[in-house]
Amino acid sequence: MIRLYTDGAWRKKEKAAGAAAVIVSDNGKISTYHSYLGDVTNNCAELKAIRLGLKYLLSKRKTREEITIFSDSTYAIGILTQDWKARANKQLITEIKDMISKFDSIKFTWVKGHGKDKYNRLADILANIAIDQHFGRDVKYSRPVEREETENEQGSQ
Repeated sequence: MIRLYTDGAWRKKEKAAGAAAVIVSDNGKISTYHSYLGDVTNNCAELKAIRLGLKYLLSKRKTREEITIFSDSTYAIGILTQDWKARANKQLITEIKDMISKFDSIKFTWVKGHGKDKYNRLADILANIAIDQHFGRDVKYSRPVEREETENEQGSQ
């Protein structure tokens, strides 16, 4: 079974959002992904976090695996699993539902946001890091590492 933890972050003051996905595999391997989204709503950020995780799983051909998506968004879970009527994000919802249909087994589980679940907290932190990185705020907390990058290096996983 693969556990996919997702979270979206939105900051009203900055009109900025971020999304993150944390994938925990059976073997204990943890993969993380985060993305700056710009000026979108919190609900859109929650949906885009789910899409981010599903996109990774599809790219790794994990469609036959049993997937559990953990989200603190009742909106995202309701809109994707309970046929709630969408007033916004219709194209994004259609895209995610199409992605979901490619998996043999997906279920959603609600988790309390900012609660005790360490992977949900990690997704929240990464979604906020995406915003901070966009505004260059994470630079002051770390020293630059000087090294040559090879052509084969990719983004963090």
